[in-house]
Amino acid sequence: MAAAAAAGGASRGLWGRLRDSRLGRWCRALLRDYSTSVREAAAAARRRPLPALLSAASLALVRRLLRLRELGRLRVRDLGLVAVAAAEPRAADAALYSALCPHLRPPPWSFGELLDLGFLGRWWLLREALKDCDVNDEEFGHLPEPLRRLSRRELRSERNERLHRQNRSAVELSPAVELSPTELSPAAELSPARSTAPWS
Repeated sequence: MAAAAAAGGASRGLWGRLRDSRLGRWCRALLRDYSTSVREAAAAARRRPLPALLSAASLALVRRLLRLRELGRLRVRDLGLVAVAAAEPRAADAALYSALCPHLRPPPWSFGELLDLGFLGRWWLLREALKDCDVNDEEFGHLPEPLRRLSRRELRSERNERLHRQNRSAVELSPAVELSPTELSPAAELSPARSTAPWS
């Protein structure tokens, strides 16, 4: 019986033995946990694609761009070094008379409402609009005006850095005062003349 088990172990090969080892079971459990987490995160992203945007202005801009794309009115034209994103007055496949008549259509060089400029691999206006997308200005509306806005200088001031360094520095003890043997005795500590109790 033991010979059959040994023969079965030898026939499984290296990967079979590794799969059944403690390390193999641990790796499988880890991969199963990660795959479950990724699936749950993807499902949550499909249900709510913009969870990180808290700023009302940033959220409105992204929703507008998504709506224009959904309606077929978002056009991106590549002009070589620069790309232009624009909102067309109507979708490209609109069957309206004003869209089909060559005399009423806008000329091909007109871009519609300019939304963004792309250059050097970035959409510059979108990048600027989303700079502080995770900061909701409405949360700070109840604060007085001087506290609503902070400059870079106030965030990392030299005074704050100095106070932080002082807080983290080691405590320096003053040199010990030499006491006479009578002051060191327990009876001297309990004498009424040297009492420091708050009720005395």
